[in-house]
Amino acid sequence: MNEEKTSKPAEEPQPTSGEAWEEVGKQFQALGESLAAAFRVAVHNEENRRRVQEMQSGLESMTVSASLVT
Repeated sequence: MNEEKTSKPAEEPQPTSGEAWEEVGKQFQALGESLAAAFRVAVHNEENRRRVQEMQSGLESMTVSASLVT
């Protein structure tokens, strides 16, 4: 019988806690930049202004909820 050796793929090193949080920070920064760009475009339209206000309220609620966790 011919046995084939199977090799396991090399495991990628796990990021440290600091590296993981740094990545989270980068993702939040990218999200913030995307939201800022969307808000700049949105304020030129009344319907969009209403939606922006709704989103702002939701984001403020999320921020308050997140601050209660820490």
